[in-house]
Amino acid sequence: MSEFIYSIFYKISDVIVTVLLLILAFFVAWLVKRLLIKLLKAVKAETLLSKLGIKTSVQFAGKLAYLITFLLFLPGVLDRLGMSSVSHPITGLVNTFIALIPKLVASGIIIAIGFFIASIIRDLLTTVLKAIKADELQEKAGISASENTSFSHIIANMIYALIILIVMISAIDQLGITTISNPANMVVTAIFNMIPNVLAS
Repeated sequence: MSEFIYSIFYKISDVIVTVLLLILAFFVAWLVKRLLIKLLKAVKAETLLSKLGIKTSVQFAGKLAYLITFLLFLPGVLDRLGMSSVSHPITGLVNTFIALIPKLVASGIIIAIGFFIASIIRDLLTTVLKAIKADELQEKAGISASENTSFSHIIANMIYALIILIVMISAIDQLGITTISNPANMVVTAIFNMIPNVLAS
């Protein structure tokens, strides 16, 4: 009888601990989300990223931090419920993501700097092409063009797109996703090999 009562109390205490862990997980995840959003707003992260040409939201970053924080607690909760077959894959997933964080940060830095440099080069190239009156070639060829379809604008944006492609490949390389980066590197190499032939013609 005493063993039966003990087992009941043990299960009840187990359920209570599990519920408390869940409450703690939700609270910590909510707190991390709130603090991160406040921090990003304080440093005006959205404005800085938009200047680099990166469209994102501090709310999205907050939700992502919430999810990651909650997942850190989830395996412990599932283990308390005896669901180790479910918790182990989640633990592996979380550990893999944590190991990936430095690479993600490095990739993010590469992308941010790349977009910034590409934007500067695009603006400078547009100004230079207009200064040497490159757009007059369209007029001489009898091609009417607006600001967005002018020769200088098109060339500058093509160079911008090429730089962004190189930057994205570098970021993917940093993550070790060779199945994407290797073919993309071949495409970029082919483009650069074509440039002398195009200029020569």
